[in-house]
Amino acid sequence: MKTVYIVRHAKSSWDLTHLSDLERPILDSGRIKTRNKIAQLLAMKQALPQIILSSNALRAQQTAAEWAAGLCLDSYAIAIKPALYHADNDLIFRLCAEVENQIEALMLVGHNPALTNFVNLFLLPPIDELHTSAFVCLVFDTPYWSGIKQAGYKVCL
Repeated sequence: MKTVYIVRHAKSSWDLTHLSDLERPILDSGRIKTRNKIAQLLAMKQALPQIILSSNALRAQQTAAEWAAGLCLDSYAIAIKPALYHADNDLIFRLCAEVENQIEALMLVGHNPALTNFVNLFLLPPIDELHTSAFVCLVFDTPYWSGIKQAGYKVCL
């Protein structure tokens, strides 16, 4: 079984107009909401991610760092993947397929519309939007990351 946690970055600030989109930081309210989501996941006692793949946008990296700290993962467990900034479904599957098979659970931290489009491959009915700080857990019935695209699955959250 392979578990993928899909996480949209925490709420960020649009007020800092001098910053590029890649440089926008998360807000304190986003940090708090993310910490609440971490507590929710820990309370559910699901398989916890061993690695985190994050977009290179600051808000995604900061969100990934919050998750890593909350899950007691070392900072080296975060891999920055610039391709997640403008990902599509095929790219997300490819990034997962690159993960070593001894890893049982991973987390992807990124952006809309990519993440909403990806989770909607598995949700019935589909959702309109994956909100900031939201997460979805997908468990795939395969021992190989390269097999998740064709594997049976269940949605945990």
